[in-house]
Amino acid sequence: MNERKALLLVTMEPRLAAFEEEFNDWYDTEHVPQRLAVPGIENGRRFVNLSGSPRYAALYDLCSVRVLESDAYRAISGEHSTPWSRRVLGRVTGYSRTVAEQVAPGGAPIGECATLGVIIVRVTAQKPDADAVALFDQLYAAVTDLARLRVFKAIAADESTYFGIAECLAVSQAAPFDSRIAPAAGFAIDSYSVYAPYRR
Repeated sequence: MNERKALLLVTMEPRLAAFEEEFNDWYDTEHVPQRLAVPGIENGRRFVNLSGSPRYAALYDLCSVRVLESDAYRAISGEHSTPWSRRVLGRVTGYSRTVAEQVAPGGAPIGECATLGVIIVRVTAQKPDADAVALFDQLYAAVTDLARLRVFKAIAADESTYFGIAECLAVSQAAPFDSRIAPAAGFAIDSYSVYAPYRR
């Protein structure tokens, strides 16, 4: 049986503006390159939140969730983190780390479209038969310049959380969501964020 593609989504921001330059130096020169060297981590991209905080998000596409259990990944994470990683992570706020399996469009290959914006919506299913894929299709139906939509299910104790990640060709194309769609489909919207690609 083929394993599902997966995603690691991490958000955080420096606690102090004076620390932002070092934070980005660490991310760009140590943290992301370390992760991209791990077999099974297919790509990693950083984004800046345009609609709130935490300010920064990093999305890593994984061939499967098992990548994060590999010896190669464990060798650079947790208790094996570098001194610089420990210094930086001790000076951030809004830290969140989510691992999720891709449920749509299934095993589609990782795309490299000319993304100028990403919309991430997090929802929680309120009933067992709620269809997350159908919900996100509805929510993003009004987004013009939509390059790709993927749906992920969080891997956690509570497995009723889903993420819809829309890659857009125009960062200003925030979805004009109808607030009635999610409850009618059996979901509650937990968060909504619009991101632009990170550029130094």
